[in-house]
Amino acid sequence: MMIQISKFTPVWACCLLLMVVGCQTSKPADFFQPVTLQERSIQTRVFETDDEIKILNACADLLLDNGFRIREVESRLGWIDAAKIKVTIYGGIYGAHASVVTRRVSGRPNAIAVRVIFHRFEKVDDAAVYQEFFLKLSQAVFIEAQEL
Repeated sequence: MMIQISKFTPVWACCLLLMVVGCQTSKPADFFQPVTLQERSIQTRVFETDDEIKILNACADLLLDNGFRIREVESRLGWIDAAKIKVTIYGGIYGAHASVVTRRVSGRPNAIAVRVIFHRFEKVDDAAVYQEFFLKLSQAVFIEAQEL
């Protein structure tokens, strides 16, 4: 028994291949930018406490006090997502986004690392913004933070 191949089968196969290849997207050249040690040290502080929930609550309160709206919290993962959006009188929109992540420091049972990343329409690299956040967070939890 012979299998007959229609003369249109190669055409359909080529069309299918072109559709699959055409749907593939490419990432921009700057999509994966490595985070430098200097950036991480600006964005991270270690607090001498074993109460991660207390740190997360203090972070959430601090963000709320600074006009952010908490969009999502996952306390089991130590993560807070917050946003601040303003509309100008001319209809323009501007705002900021904050992500807070906490984790236990390996080898130090009574230490919690807090990393916060602020974005406007691009990542905020101004060290003063991060220093002010961690100063207020230290005051909120009454614990002195240690720089990495």
